Amino acid sequence: MVEALKKQLLRWLPSPQLNDPNGASTYGRRLDGLSALACIAVPSFTGLFAWYAMWPLFLAMAGSGVLLVTASLIYRWSGSLVLGREIYLVSLFAFNVYEVAYFGTILAPGSAWLVAVPVLAIMVGGRASGLAWVLVTVAAIVALGLLGHLVMEPASFSAIDMQIINSIGMIYLVTCLAMFVYFVEYERSLAIVGLIDMNETVRKLVVSDPLTGVFNRRHLGDLIAADDARPIEARLIRAVVMIDIDHFKSINDRFGHLAGDSVIKCVVEAIATEAGPDNPVGRFGGEEFVCLVQRWPGARNGLGAQRLAEAIRCRVSGTVLDGVPALERVTVSIGFADCARFGSTQAALPEADFALYAAKEAGRNCVREARPEPRPVARAS
Repeated sequence: MVEALKKQLLRWLPSPQLNDPNGASTYGRRLDGLSALACIAVPSFTGLFAWYAMWPLFLAMAGSGVLLVTASLIYRWSGSLVLGREIYLVSLFAFNVYEVAYFGTILAPGSAWLVAVPVLAIMVGGRASGLAWVLVTVAAIVALGLLGHLVMEPASFSAIDMQIINSIGMIYLVTCLAMFVYFVEYERSLAIVGLIDMNETVRKLVVSDPLTGVFNRRHLGDLIAADDARPIEARLIRAVVMIDIDHFKSINDRFGHLAGDSVIKCVVEAIATEAGPDNPVGRFGGEEFVCLVQRWPGARNGLGAQRLAEAIRCRVSGTVLDGVPALERVTVSIGFADCARFGSTQAALPEADFALYAAKEAGRNCVREARPEPRPVARAS
């Protein structure tokens, strides 16, 4: 479910890595996108201005365009996002002001791009940069609107030519603003994916044993309580199998706690391998583990639990475990209880524990089944 949601969120988005080997940041990626757009827009506008013989605009666009295209590279080379960002914004702003002056009217194509500059500043620099450029842009628009007629003379171009220039300018403006919206949505999606991952990590920490990765005792209790709350015919857990590593204290004393941890992990791996994905395994405490038998041949009549217990015992005793010498044999004692015989999984759990005690008393490295009969009150270690 979690992976499916993540795939849907990232289906049409770039890689969710916030930091790549080149040191790209969130704002840096956005600057990359704007420079990539400039690689298309700058040749288009320089070609357009050359077509209409607007050579001053052609030269201005060519000069500004070099900086627009290379702003991202400057950022990467210098390591300064502020430098790359401001080169891009100043170049775009300066060209737009010059374009308005060239056409001699605040209604020139560049005026629309003046409005976009603060938006782009927010896109690649955040609120502080956006606010600064709002003030600069407002001041420029006021100056061009109120004082421009004193120093600017309107250029004479046909209405069709102006419409073509305006149309192309608006196409790139809309594309640029669409990129802004896209990046906002992209970052929001990344945040959602990150939250999903974080929630999944927290969930695993809550339900898992940190050493072995299997369920912890608390979650085993939750699984048992949830299953016992179902109607009898709908219950999934058929039997409880309890496993204990024989002479584990001796292993710790002779080979150290790191070796003991390694033995625990190897034993859990053997249990999980035999149990499979349909039979939950958890660490009940110390060197004791529980398997809740749900699906296994013969699970409904108790034969499945016995077969599983024997399979676990044989696998552990036949495995060379990390952390102890090859000649040192690590074994387990196992007790199991049929839930139907004792009425519920919660009731079967202590019965399986006493069956485990019986296996210890019988010499260890064996399997014993819980039976409804008087039990001793003390346990062997």
